[in-house]
Amino acid sequence: MNKQMLTFDFRTYCQARSVLNERIGHVASLGGEGLLTLAFVACGQGRLPEAEPPGLVEAGRLVVSGGAFRLEPKEEAEIAAVVLTGLAPSELADRLSAPMILCPDPAGDIPVLLYRLVEAEPSSMESGLVAYNLLGRLAEARPPAAGRFSALTAAALGEMGRHYAELGGVEDLAGKLGVNKSHLIRVFTADVGRPPGRHLTATRLEAAKRALLRFNHSLETIAGLCGFSNANYLGKVFKKATGLTPAAWRDKIKASVEAPKFAEWGDEIFL
Repeated sequence: MNKQMLTFDFRTYCQARSVLNERIGHVASLGGEGLLTLAFVACGQGRLPEAEPPGLVEAGRLVVSGGAFRLEPKEEAEIAAVVLTGLAPSELADRLSAPMILCPDPAGDIPVLLYRLVEAEPSSMESGLVAYNLLGRLAEARPPAAGRFSALTAAALGEMGRHYAELGGVEDLAGKLGVNKSHLIRVFTADVGRPPGRHLTATRLEAAKRALLRFNHSLETIAGLCGFSNANYLGKVFKKATGLTPAAWRDKIKASVEAPKFAEWGDEIFL
């Protein structure tokens, strides 16, 4: 029986068309009709008027849109965004009638892969594979809890998104917001579904993941930059959340997106 070799061009299936990674204090227009756009708000917050219903995009949220949309910052916000093209993103974009606001899994890799894609060489094999992995991870994201956050929770989320590295903990956060610690925990947990201490740790963990892939710093330095008391504590939190040490996790992510076993084939993957 004759064997047929099938060729898969990753750029036809899923590829990054444009990327953005910057702080904005003005209305930003992102994406375009028929294009899938993913925008992660690392800190700050903004209003998404095109969403159904119009929503507030807090720090740590992901916007997924199959068309052009506007993000109106309520304060300066740091955004990492990518526009994906190809057969798979186009199919998903066609099914989205309006932009969606999603919550990435705190233990997942969506923000990390998005930042990795922002930094990858455009049109490279690495960029295509990262885009492919990122698209597959979207199933891990979920809509925020129904209803609008209280003003206290919104303020707490913004404070954690901007100042996670220097916050001393929930008591320090409550002091900055001018409220009782117990009241903050009660309101925040009811709105978000987990206490503020756990959310702060998850925010720091996501920052540590990005730092591990973006910088060649020691683990002690990364721990300090992201608000962990020391490298041992960061390693303990990291292992509990991912099942891996920070070094092992970084090696796994880099191996999954660089795909060295396919490097010899250039722009094509043979199945």
